[in-house]
Amino acid sequence: MPVEKKISSASDCINSMVEGSELKKVRSNSRVYYRYFLLDADMQSLRWEPSKKDSEKAKIDIKSVKEVRTGKNTDIFRSNGIYDQISEDSAFSIIYGDNYESLDLVANSADVANIWVTGLRYLISYGKHTLDMIVSSQDNMRTSWVSRMFSEADENNFGHIALCRAVQFIKTLNPGLKTSKIELKYKELHRSKDKIGTDRKS
Repeated sequence: MPVEKKISSASDCINSMVEGSELKKVRSNSRVYYRYFLLDADMQSLRWEPSKKDSEKAKIDIKSVKEVRTGKNTDIFRSNGIYDQISEDSAFSIIYGDNYESLDLVANSADVANIWVTGLRYLISYGKHTLDMIVSSQDNMRTSWVSRMFSEADENNFGHIALCRAVQFIKTLNPGLKTSKIELKYKELHRSKDKIGTDRKS
């Protein structure tokens, strides 16, 4: 069985959210969907996949979140046909938007639910800037280490490495990461880079 990480602070919770978790998305009429949820690296939005929606619609902006509610305390949970099968400690809801919609979720354990509740509540209460101040020194050390590791992987000193080589290298550093997740992050970074380039030209 995989060893669960020790979570000891809000920054640990948020780091875990950036890595993502599989959660059950509960809808009305007993419908439950398994989705992979993750917090964007810039901590501005929560995304899930796979989804039939456009990728820009399968997300919630953190600034739109009104409340993070623990337990089965929304109309969706109460009206769902499998209410009694859902653990109270593993359930939580994100209330968001001007119409106070709810995104109702069930984690695989109470510990995972607590990570998401703690991290989201911290972000909506204090924002990412406070967290940035707390973890800045840790980030600098981590960035320096990652930079050094990738420099070693860039054997020909091209200043970049191919996707297949990057995936292979990242999995040696963190064997638990799925190839699909690494490739998704790679594409997100490229989209962000392209957007920045476009904004600078305009």
